[in-house]
Amino acid sequence: MKNIHIIILCLFCCSIQASPLTSQLEEKIRNTPSQEYIRIYIALTDNYDFRSVEGILAKFNKIEKREFVKQELKSYYLESQEDIMSQINELKEEGLITKVKDLWITNVIICESTGEAIYELAKRKDIRKIDYDEYRIVLPDIDKNQSHLNDPQSREITWNVLIVNADDVWAEGYTGQGSVVSVIDTGVNYNHQDLNDHMWGGGIFFPLHGYDFHNDDNNPMDDMGHGTHCAGTVAGDGTAGSQTGIAPDAAIMALKVLDASGGGYESSCWEAIEFSVNNDADVMSLSLGWLHAWGPDRTSWRNAMNSALFAGVIASVAAGNEGTQYGVPDNIRTPGDVPPPWLHPDQTLTGGLSAVVSVGATNSNDGIASFSSRGPVSWETISPFLDYPYNPEMGLIRPDVSAPGENIKSLAHYSNTGYESGWSGTSMATPCVAGVMALMISKDPSITPTQMSEIIETSSLHLGSTGKNNTYGSGRVDAYDAVNMVWGDPIPPNPATNPIPQDGQISISLDSDLRWSNGGGATSFLIFFGTDNPPTNILYGEWLESPIYVPLQLDYETEYYWQITSINQYGETEGNIWSFTTTGPPDETYETGDFSQFPWQFQGYEISWPNDEPIENYIIMEEIDNVNWSVTYEDNNSGIYSAKSGPIDHNQAS
Repeated sequence: MKNIHIIILCLFCCSIQASPLTSQLEEKIRNTPSQEYIRIYIALTDNYDFRSVEGILAKFNKIEKREFVKQELKSYYLESQEDIMSQINELKEEGLITKVKDLWITNVIICESTGEAIYELAKRKDIRKIDYDEYRIVLPDIDKNQSHLNDPQSREITWNVLIVNADDVWAEGYTGQGSVVSVIDTGVNYNHQDLNDHMWGGGIFFPLHGYDFHNDDNNPMDDMGHGTHCAGTVAGDGTAGSQTGIAPDAAIMALKVLDASGGGYESSCWEAIEFSVNNDADVMSLSLGWLHAWGPDRTSWRNAMNSALFAGVIASVAAGNEGTQYGVPDNIRTPGDVPPPWLHPDQTLTGGLSAVVSVGATNSNDGIASFSSRGPVSWETISPFLDYPYNPEMGLIRPDVSAPGENIKSLAHYSNTGYESGWSGTSMATPCVAGVMALMISKDPSITPTQMSEIIETSSLHLGSTGKNNTYGSGRVDAYDAVNMVWGDPIPPNPATNPIPQDGQISISLDSDLRWSNGGGATSFLIFFGTDNPPTNILYGEWLESPIYVPLQLDYETEYYWQITSINQYGETEGNIWSFTTTGPPDETYETGDFSQFPWQFQGYEISWPNDEPIENYIIMEEIDNVNWSVTYEDNNSGIYSAKSGPIDHNQAS
């Protein structure tokens, strides 16, 4: 009899331990009237095993791989969720459940449920976890010490853009064109002048360039400011005055998951990740995170990011602003604690990979920001992963890289032309890295998350202790070095710019040379020059290695036309046709030439320069045979002089 009691007790204990309800949810049920709904998420045990299709994926290009992964996940989780969805729909008909959403980016169902229905579902054997989808304020208070009116003439480039050398990348012709970055945040002011011409085109279903998952509508307008500020660091193009964006031509997909107070739900973020993958974003920027102390569902976060990785989507994610407040391994917020697509050699303890590049924050002196969260993190207790153990092992190094995140100026959400400066946080550093990713994609649209992760880390400016460390990661990002390490798809150069003489300029000296700026990506040039338009009758496609040409002979009072074709190994790009008009002839009593090189004769008198060497600025002013004359120095650089007199006879060949 005693043995029977022990067996019954063991079975009872096992049944309690096997309950998928979290303690937070059970407490919420106890404190909620039975007829009221509670927002929950149901995480199922079954997960897609990408190892089974790795061989197939290796044969696909980027687009094919993404489509395959999307269809596989949708099909797999539709079948996996079929039985429980049947029960949920029955409970919904009974009025016990409402607002049901099923996800395929991770095996999760979101709904609002009464306690009665929750307990019914908890009896199932295919559920890993049912949790209270708790509203959390995830954004810290932001110092917003200055707002600025626009100055369209300013063309200021903000310090954070300059320090990572993004402007040098633009000069190479890569500005983020062709890339899509989803900003998962408080929404975006998509009407701001610095963004409105390169917002993601959502078609008839998403005409306002994204979605609002917090309020479940298709208007992701920012009502807080954080998301617009972050979007400006990704892609603000300076139309209203200040160039704040790392990749000013990247398309911004606005995904609102947080409200005006900076609060929201984990499940809204998973929905946004799913939306990003389903609608072909290339990069996700998440300047948000959940403290470990809040009990986030780290498994669902990592599953979602794993799906993104296999679909070819990379995520730049804030490490957090907790510094060392919570102690290792809990300083880094989720999902900033999720593994990266590539493991640095200094990460000698290996484990699974995912889509997250975790980002710390630096200041204008490349020092670490005091608030920037420090790693490492551990996944040793998080099933089914159980990797990266910490103490005595090294855990997982976090962050991966750092970027400027103190005193950052970017776009204001309340003005279509305004800016705000003084913002600080890893939130500000994260979109900088997302912008660097967009620049890399504009050079090579087929680049993979693994390649981007490796290049961003190995090209960063190393800071801090030797090797990759838990303060800076691999260092502060350098956009120029990163893009230079990308083996790009064939992209012709940008057209030449900044002509000298300026287009339409008049009174140009006959000895002027022609100069221009490399618009980006050119390795050589062809020049077309003439008095006809388009120019052909003097030069027709003469090859030049440098952006300068010295014409042999120009005529007075003549309008000339010229055009530059920029060349690289990927193609040719014609520039605009420019023109200039030369000056009129000088007074007949003047002659020009390099007087220092030849003896001159004036009315039969041969004048030799003093000493053995000619003196370039030698000035003679004498009266010979009642003829006044002078030799005067004009231009030391070009060696041009002028003589004024009566009749002049000289033996200079020209």
